[in-house]
Amino acid sequence: MAFLSNIRTLIAIIYILFITFTAGGEEHNPQILKIGETTVPLLRPVGTLQIAPHIKMIKGYKAETFVGSPGFNMPIELILTPQGDMYCMALRENRLYKITLEGEKEVYLDNIAFNACAVSADNTLYAYQAINGKVIKITSSGQMQTLYTVDEIDFSPGRKLLLRHDSSIYLVHFSKLLHIDETGQTEVLYDQLPFITNIYESSDRRIILMTERFGFEFSPLTRSLEQKFFIDDTGNTGYNGLTGDEEGNLYSVHGKKIYKINPDYKVSLLGETPDEGLSGIKYLPETQELIGGQHLKGGIIAFNVRTGQSREIIKGNGLVSPIAMAFSINGELAVANDDGANVTLVYPDGTCQLWFHYWSFSPPLSHLLITEQHTIYATESETVNPDKLHLKYVPPEGIITGNLYITTGGAPRGGKFSAPFSGEDITIIYTNGKRETLPGCGGMYIAIGNDGNIYTTGGTEIRKIDIRSKRKEVIATGFTQTGGLAFDIEGNLLVSDIMENTITRISGFKKGTLQGKLFYDPNRYKIRLFRTYPLVVGQLYSIPSNGRYSIRAAPGEYLFQIIDESGKVISSEKKTIK
Repeated sequence: MAFLSNIRTLIAIIYILFITFTAGGEEHNPQILKIGETTVPLLRPVGTLQIAPHIKMIKGYKAETFVGSPGFNMPIELILTPQGDMYCMALRENRLYKITLEGEKEVYLDNIAFNACAVSADNTLYAYQAINGKVIKITSSGQMQTLYTVDEIDFSPGRKLLLRHDSSIYLVHFSKLLHIDETGQTEVLYDQLPFITNIYESSDRRIILMTERFGFEFSPLTRSLEQKFFIDDTGNTGYNGLTGDEEGNLYSVHGKKIYKINPDYKVSLLGETPDEGLSGIKYLPETQELIGGQHLKGGIIAFNVRTGQSREIIKGNGLVSPIAMAFSINGELAVANDDGANVTLVYPDGTCQLWFHYWSFSPPLSHLLITEQHTIYATESETVNPDKLHLKYVPPEGIITGNLYITTGGAPRGGKFSAPFSGEDITIIYTNGKRETLPGCGGMYIAIGNDGNIYTTGGTEIRKIDIRSKRKEVIATGFTQTGGLAFDIEGNLLVSDIMENTITRISGFKKGTLQGKLFYDPNRYKIRLFRTYPLVVGQLYSIPSNGRYSIRAAPGEYLFQIIDESGKVISSEKKTIK
């Protein structure tokens, strides 16, 4: 995460209704959303979703899992024990999982997070926690001890902790290389390091330090640093993306590419991984594979160093701390991934795919809006560093045709972040210019339901604010960390969970039915139903062979269109669903 300049009173524009924007920026600026290619109705039939196990709803509502999490939220480090066990650190879940090569996983430690870890012969874990700068020791019985705390926190990615064969601990901290013993005593071994991304001890006892492209060997005896190799690749090195085998060969991840560095420091390209590069790589001598996590996809894959082939061990869903969500007129759901710095497209059947990259950070959190013209708008938190932006937007220049909802107030979190994550209150600016503040009704995200009521997320719960009485009611609890909200065309409320990498669908809201008969070729045309109030939402439907359709949708005013295979509108008329 990045840190922002001091913003203390205004948290963010949480929800914008019908504002005309002027958009700037060119890089990765999507204009047209992809139309689904399936020839069957795109919404999953009622009853096909599984009940969300931990979500408790008030009477009349039901919570189902729309997008589940088979993988991990930020698998940043993999650990192999001397006993042959394998663990995965899911950083944003605050969980350490025990996993198998067959794709099974179970929670080993909960409520713990570290960026790099090593394990000793007696199964003791030594880990570095970047969030608080602590080097910790965790015994096999689960007892935790802080060995050392750095004076200034370093959030830069990479494996900065090394447990040597003699149980000595090395820590890279900015320009220093530190030695830490079991009592916590420290010694500066070297204080003029370049920017190091990874530190590793080879099987023949060499200490290797890497920058993005250069490899160095450090001598504990002479305390000298000597450059040994160079990797001519501009791809970013992966989180904890350096390891080695029993013969002294090194393996380094650069983007999707994996390089081999032999003991004589000769560099060769082994191959590429699918989708993205690997995090926390480890070498498995039994299978001659590199196993690593997919930071942006959330899965675990193995890369064979002999054949260059990859295989999927645990499948990820492509969500990385999902926050803001917005629907298109075609039924696709755009999801901003906070830690992934990208947007995932979720189709009506629940499948996900990476759509585009942009710079999404918190706080304040990013928010999305999709228009009838297929244009997506996003708020951008990282305004202090415009060079990092992939999407840029200038302030609105148009006529407000709907109400503006803003969350205000809130306090920064313990000095770590310069702006709050959520607002305490909601301020409504009406189209006539009048303002109204709803004290204590704020949250992280808000959404306006078809009933005109306000729905907010905060912590583990979802709240409903009656727009007439201003009464606040908790309608759902049991989330690990609620994120964004979005209503689909049926009026169901979709909720992202930032920690669990899931999207839950809540039903129980009022629905109507639109029925009729068409005389269009079902092989050439589709139905598109969408509305623009309170926010754009739509859906594509196949035309049944007999022409008779029956569509469930939330009450409201819709445009009913017939489109051809290219998306061209053949006919368009207004429909009212009661």
